[in-house]
Amino acid sequence: MQSVQYKYSKFWSIFYTALLLLLVIIPVAEISEVGEADEFSLWFTFIYELILLPALIYVVVKALIPVLKGKIALEINSNGIVSYMKGVTAEWGNIQDMSLIGYRAPVLNIKFKWEEGGRNAIRIPLQLVKGNDDEIFNTAWAYFEKTDNY
Repeated sequence: MQSVQYKYSKFWSIFYTALLLLLVIIPVAEISEVGEADEFSLWFTFIYELILLPALIYVVVKALIPVLKGKIALEINSNGIVSYMKGVTAEWGNIQDMSLIGYRAPVLNIKFKWEEGGRNAIRIPLQLVKGNDDEIFNTAWAYFEKTDNY
């Protein structure tokens, strides 16, 4: 079978980046509009920004930049499943079972036959993957069924 590649979802990558950007900008804009703020408001905003800025940077690096570069988020091939988002590969020979869990934020749950790198399962979120979640799972399952493990 040929390799099936799924790109990052432009909509969700841009949406999460814009949402975090707004959450970072609004408090600073509020303080600058008021002109003067009490010490508590300044400290609260500073801590709030310290929490959100790393999240914004993470989303930009892990989702927005790959979208703009047209990178692949997930690949299903004859060797296994490769998640470029998480930097993990699950080879068919090591997989015991797979399932699609969650509704609003679907996750491809892959259970290993034994512990693989200190864990017996990995979860690959599909919200940032462009494509129908059921179709992605069915494609992975079709590859899995063709292996000797099934």
